Amino acid sequence: MNNRGQALVIFVIVLPLLFIIGVFIFDLSTVYTERSKVENIAYDALYKQYTAHHDMQAATSYVRANDSAIVITEHTDKSLCVYKDVDVIFGSVLGKDKYTIKTCYDAKVNVGGVLGIDKRDD
Repeated sequence: MNNRGQALVIFVIVLPLLFIIGVFIFDLSTVYTERSKVENIAYDALYKQYTAHHDMQAATSYVRANDSAIVITEHTDKSLCVYKDVDVIFGSVLGKDKYTIKTCYDAKVNVGGVLGIDKRDD
């Protein structure tokens, strides 16, 4: 029995699958990293609004200075909601060119003057 082309056929089938899986993992890691970045910026902006700036405009400027692609959808004296569209490589194959990352935080000052910032589930 002649098996000389068997390894080549397996290699030709497996290599594209490994490439697709690798790109998909890269896209997921990109989205996860951007999600963490957006959440940290929103949290820090609301925290700085209460502790240092006491000004909503300064918190908005903080968000813009850290990432100009973040869009602020709600900003009051006690809450901040933002979103960002993240471009991905592999998403166009699945029919999704961009992933939207949304996050909201609410701030409250407790009776003892302690600031609490909670993530809101929308």
